[in-house]
Amino acid sequence: MAMIPAVHASHVLDASVAAKWFARHDEENRRKAIALRDLHRSGRCRLVVPELCLLEILDALRFGPRAEESDGEQALSALEQLHLRAEPLDWDLLRKANPIAWAYGVTLYDAAYVTLAEKMRLPPDRRRRGPRPQDARA
Repeated sequence: MAMIPAVHASHVLDASVAAKWFARHDEENRRKAIALRDLHRSGRCRLVVPELCLLEILDALRFGPRAEESDGEQALSALEQLHLRAEPLDWDLLRKANPIAWAYGVTLYDAAYVTLAEKMRLPPDRRRRGPRPQDARA
């Protein structure tokens, strides 16, 4: 597989991308998701997630086709070994996410990713629904 260059030193990772790492079936963009994970493993970029992302990943696996309880256990082990930077959902982040969710008609889950990206001055995952951080300031 060709090496994908790291565009940014860090990225806010969407749960739907991380869930592709553990899919039992071929999914669209799975290879890209694995390449991003491998960039993180190699130290060429850092993946940052809001804490809720870990629950979203496990939920995606739990309700996925052909899901088994052991899938969650294996994913937890793998995620722990990746040392993702899990940012807590503090009151400040929630206060900033709430108006973004209302202004753009997105869930608070989605707004939390956007808010975290803005807080850390990182690019959000483009597949995440909702505004870009610079749009949220308008």
